[in-house]
Amino acid sequence: MEFKKVIHPVFVMSYPAMSVYEFQHFKEESEVLEYWQFSSIYLICQRPTLYFENVFCNEGVIKLHIKQQGRDDLLDVELEFYKGGKNEKYIRGNGEFCVDVCFFDKESEHNQPLNHVAGVRFLDGEGQFIFWLTPERLLFEYFNHKLSAKIVGDIGDFIKYSVHYIGQAQDQAISQRLKAHEKLVAILSTEHPLIEGASLNRELILIFLRFARADEHFMLLPGQAGGIESMENIQGKNINDRCRPRSFDELKEFAVNDFEAYLINLFEPKHNKILFKNYPNIANGLKYLGYDQVEPKLEVVGTLITECGSYLLEISEIEPLVYSTK
Repeated sequence: MEFKKVIHPVFVMSYPAMSVYEFQHFKEESEVLEYWQFSSIYLICQRPTLYFENVFCNEGVIKLHIKQQGRDDLLDVELEFYKGGKNEKYIRGNGEFCVDVCFFDKESEHNQPLNHVAGVRFLDGEGQFIFWLTPERLLFEYFNHKLSAKIVGDIGDFIKYSVHYIGQAQDQAISQRLKAHEKLVAILSTEHPLIEGASLNRELILIFLRFARADEHFMLLPGQAGGIESMENIQGKNINDRCRPRSFDELKEFAVNDFEAYLINLFEPKHNKILFKNYPNIANGLKYLGYDQVEPKLEVVGTLITECGSYLLEISEIEPLVYSTK
């Protein structure tokens, strides 16, 4: 029996997209570092600055707009935080909480409604930290069904990212690698703001990816009975050791190498020197483990774009995470 051994490695965002401005503020926070420790691949991207506008809080209800510099349209958002509600998990103690606002501009007016807000921190009635939201984190948690919100507007237009560079953490944590990253320094010194007068470190975005899982199957070659067979069925026929499924830990290093090469080959970011033109035939990729066909999948909250390729996010009310490739 002749067959192809096929693998579908799946990578997902391990943390919401984060601006370089935010990275400088949160790179030592334990909550953020906990997410980053599982990330293996990062993207340095760019989009016009996102911020909260017209923020108004009253008795557990927060109304706000998500705005993007250079755009007239907006996302109209309403959040509810009260016991028994869909966001109850964010409530502590007697249900009282307060909002600590971080402004982009020091001279911003501190009376409601609040404008040009970079992010908000939620504190319980005793002033203890609960969680925080930026525009990108709000949308990330909403798409992953971890935050209930009413959102009116074309979300997809606000989460499009131009890809400048793709890399992997290798033997050090992503947070450590990025602190003195020569490519990040180079991008900060050579790229220009998309919006005239804007701050580049608020436009540059870091996206973190982790290896989530891999699905394997065998595909019988043309002319033979059958089609796609599961690993279990093939193993039952005692073909050879090549049929043995790999564990997550066995796959991870090779999957990360493979996926980094796949993304670079797809996007050809201008700050990547090696473009892996021969992908998927690369050293230490998944083909090295004996897979005949590699079909990667990326699950991101947003659209990643360069002149050479894109990963598109399609939004629906029922299944908001549906992806297609160019």
